[in-house]
Amino acid sequence: MKWRSWFFGLVALSVALLASWLSTKETVRPLYSFFDGTGTVIGWFLSCLTVLVGVAAWFERAALRRWLLNRQFPQVGDDVRDWRSRVEALVIPVSPRREQPEWLIRHLKPSHVSFLYTSESRATAAGLARDFGSESLEFSPSYHQIVAAANELKDPNDTREARTQTKLFLERFDRLGIPPSRVFVDTTAGKVPTSIGAFQAAEEAAVATIYIVGTKNGLIQDPGDASHGQPKFVSNPLARSEDLPEARRRP
Repeated sequence: MKWRSWFFGLVALSVALLASWLSTKETVRPLYSFFDGTGTVIGWFLSCLTVLVGVAAWFERAALRRWLLNRQFPQVGDDVRDWRSRVEALVIPVSPRREQPEWLIRHLKPSHVSFLYTSESRATAAGLARDFGSESLEFSPSYHQIVAAANELKDPNDTREARTQTKLFLERFDRLGIPPSRVFVDTTAGKVPTSIGAFQAAEEAAVATIYIVGTKNGLIQDPGDASHGQPKFVSNPLARSEDLPEARRRP
């Protein structure tokens, strides 16, 4: 193996000597000047680009921090009820059973709710929108729109469809002026692909995702009883230590 090192060393030395000799020749000096000038221009361009990226990163440091935190899934498993006063908008997947979405509506008390539902769960979604719709709680799609199958998921096994529909709901909340820190996406009910699509859309929008643990044999048997459910964070991208309720702050 040593002879290979010597061989490549001699080749490198020969190339260096040849380059040095050529640099003294008038015929190749223009070529050297061209590459030297090109290197200077590229170096200047990269320096300017570095400065611009640094300035952009400074002004967008909050978004950058959210993106970095996103990858860490902060507050996973923490109790959502410590953040209950912040819940303004909810995206909720709905199955034929109404206990889980009803528990969220009753005890997290959002002012805006959008359902991810299919033809199988349309009646449940419509019933909830009819029973709880009021001046203080807006459903979008509304009761009448749900009855007409507006925004209905065609295929609960299509993750992309669930992601797209959730994204549309989140964009509407944004247009209403609801800050991301007050928007929550539930991932409990429905089929797994629907939950994954909803989670993906939430992560892209930097809003919190949650799930509910039923305390009665794994179920919520009475949605009117707050003790029948325990809402937990899957991820809370906007969480900062100064935002945490006093009971949850860590030294």
